[in-house]
Amino acid sequence: MNFDYETDRLYIRVLNSDSATDVLDFLSRNRAIFEPFECEKSPLYYTTQFQADTLHSEFTAYLEKRYARFYVYLKSAPYAIIGTVSFSNIRNFPYFDTTIGYKFDKDFHGNGYATEAIDMCISIMFNEFKLHRIEALVMPNNNASLRLVERLGFDHEGTSTNLVKMSYGWQTHERYSLLNPVSDY
Repeated sequence: MNFDYETDRLYIRVLNSDSATDVLDFLSRNRAIFEPFECEKSPLYYTTQFQADTLHSEFTAYLEKRYARFYVYLKSAPYAIIGTVSFSNIRNFPYFDTTIGYKFDKDFHGNGYATEAIDMCISIMFNEFKLHRIEALVMPNNNASLRLVERLGFDHEGTSTNLVKMSYGWQTHERYSLLNPVSDY
């Protein structure tokens, strides 16, 4: 099982709890732009201990192929996290599917880094995890994310009304999917 990947411009890594301070820095720097699109967080979320515990749980789940979160770094600045790509609810037989999530540092939008990283992570899910389908759930007012999933080749399947309970109420999401072109597993 691999923990480190790379593209032309990026390093993509699975982290353990030793990286909690770096993860907390990334989340804290981008709190204002992430929170409108996320569920309410625990009061302890923005602490090193909370992030260390989360990283430990996520690392264990990655080893068991139940969950995957990849952290994205620039090759030109390999010590600062610029984004994450996650795959939750990984299900095997008979579904072989997962749900994708992602977030990228506000200072690195518009450079194609999200597209490059997500494209690599999709390849990992299809080729190493042997999944058939990836689902993306996007809030209708998140125009950048809607454009991103469409650019990546996801197909719009419909609207899921009041799908996720956020801190400010139930939110509708647009549902997209991407099928593995060679999933004859």
